[in-house]
Amino acid sequence: MGKAYQWRRSLFTARNKSKLNTKVTIDHYHRWHEDLALMKEMGIQSYRFSISWSRIFPNGDEEHPNKKGLEFYHHLIDCLLKNGIEPIVTIYHFDQPYGLVKKYGGWVSRKSVADYVKYAKVLLKEFSSQVYY
Repeated sequence: MGKAYQWRRSLFTARNKSKLNTKVTIDHYHRWHEDLALMKEMGIQSYRFSISWSRIFPNGDEEHPNKKGLEFYHHLIDCLLKNGIEPIVTIYHFDQPYGLVKKYGGWVSRKSVADYVKYAKVLLKEFSSQVYY
């Protein structure tokens, strides 16, 4: 391990009296109901979030999308709309599935484009009736 990393880690440990760690951050996947309640309480009218490519296609090159991943986003979007919050979706935010990174070297290879197009078409088919942005 590099000295800079060790120094940074020791600094974090020294300042972190509550024993918090960076392994779990906001955990939106498990706490989105709480997030939604807070948004509603604050009067938020729109919410921008990313759909994780690897939640829809875990390896990136599966023949069919992951149903549980789609269900998560359908439920989230349904609840946002029921609470008067407009979903604004980002379909790619630097989260290419690791399987494609290993297989093609990431975006270095144009072969990744076909898998991305397949992913984008699935999102369009699944969510275009409810998501306008």
